[in-house]
Amino acid sequence: EYFLQQGCHAMVVACNTATVVSIHHLRSSIQIPVVGVEPAVKPACSYTRKKSVSVLSTPVTAASSRLNDLINTWRQDADVEILSSATLAYLIDHMPTSQVEVNLEVQRICAEVLDHRSDTLVLACTHYPLVRAYFEQYLGEAVSILEPSVGVAAQVVRVTSYKEANNLLVSQAENSGLMVQSNGNPAQLEALS
Repeated sequence: EYFLQQGCHAMVVACNTATVVSIHHLRSSIQIPVVGVEPAVKPACSYTRKKSVSVLSTPVTAASSRLNDLINTWRQDADVEILSSATLAYLIDHMPTSQVEVNLEVQRICAEVLDHRSDTLVLACTHYPLVRAYFEQYLGEAVSILEPSVGVAAQVVRVTSYKEANNLLVSQAENSGLMVQSNGNPAQLEALS
């Protein structure tokens, strides 16, 4: 109700874990389009040359039926390994003071990716692209790194561009704007604006 009162035309659940846990409930209980951030499993399984993909997520996403459904739907003949980190998102939130720990955790994860002989790594947490350069440093050009931000942005454009969704006609020209809300630390949110 709050978002409707604010005049929102679409909602983005900007977290893989929140998406896999709540997207179906949100979509069934709100009258505006809800776009979720999901692991880029489909493009990864299409892109891999060696048919070996690693998906890095939080433990909740790793254990979710939604991630396993995505893998089973799109894997084709690819071997998909699910990796998780219980600490990386938290450590990223506390950078730069946690930079040494982030570096060590990324090194540990990259060793697993290389042990699996993956040529494609999916960053399945919205925090992880913030340290993509660390992954690139340790994995080099042999491993392609995918994350879903471009696909999510394209979906937001699709559902808000002159489309009737749930009896709501939305035009890009009509009161367009971006509102960012968080239940986290207000100082961190202000730093983004």
